[in-house]
Amino acid sequence: MCETVMMHLFNSYCTLILLYAVESVCLSRKNLSSLSYCWHANFWKLFGVNDVDCTRYFIKMDPFLFFYSLLKL
Repeated sequence: MCETVMMHLFNSYCTLILLYAVESVCLSRKNLSSLSYCWHANFWKLFGVNDVDCTRYFIKMDPFLFFYSLLKL
């Protein structure tokens, strides 16, 4: 599958699943780290890049913690 299609599927389905109801609970640092790892593992597998900042630069996607902080506002 094309990377563009994979990113669209990730944004449409996986993002919603990872962020489902996280604003209603108080997550520990370990939980945040685990969810953030799941988030970044998708990009690592898609693009073969093992650097979070590099991945963020190329795909213009904010990391999981950014979305989490927006939901907690």
